[in-house]
Amino acid sequence: MQKHSKIALFILVAGVLALIGYKVMQPHIDEHLYADTSDARGTKGDITIGVDNWVGYYPLCSKEMRRLMRREGYRLSCIDDGADYSKRMKGLETGELDLAVATVDAYITAGHDFRYPASIVAVIDESKGGDAIVANSDAVIPVIIEDA
Repeated sequence: MQKHSKIALFILVAGVLALIGYKVMQPHIDEHLYADTSDARGTKGDITIGVDNWVGYYPLCSKEMRRLMRREGYRLSCIDDGADYSKRMKGLETGELDLAVATVDAYITAGHDFRYPASIVAVIDESKGGDAIVANSDAVIPVIIEDA
C-alpha cells in the first residue's frame, strides 16, 4: 500500500470514529449545556434528591419530572449513591441533599447515627408481600393468638 493511501485511510477511519463519538455524546452534551445556560438564570433554586436504582424511584428523577420542575422554576438533580443509606443520611445532615428516598426500616437504622436528619413526608410504595421472614418449619413453634 502506498504512503498516500495509508494516510487517506487513517484520516477516513479517524473521521468516522469522531462522527460516531459525537453522535453518542451529543445528547449528554446538549442536556448539560441547556441545563447550565438556559435554566440557570430564571431558576428559583436547585433540588437535590438522594436515590438508588430501584424502579419505584423512577418517577422522581424522570425527564418528565425534571421538565415539570424546570417549568416551575427549579432545577432537579438526582444523585444515585448505590443504596448507601448512611451516605444518604449524611447528605441530608450536611445539606448536600434536600430530599432522600429510603425504606422506613433503612431510615430508622441509618438515620440513628445522624440523629434522624429529616422527616418522612410521603409514602411512595406499600409492600404487598414482597418482604418476608422465612424460617424452617422444624425450628419455629407456631403460636396461635386469640382475639380478646
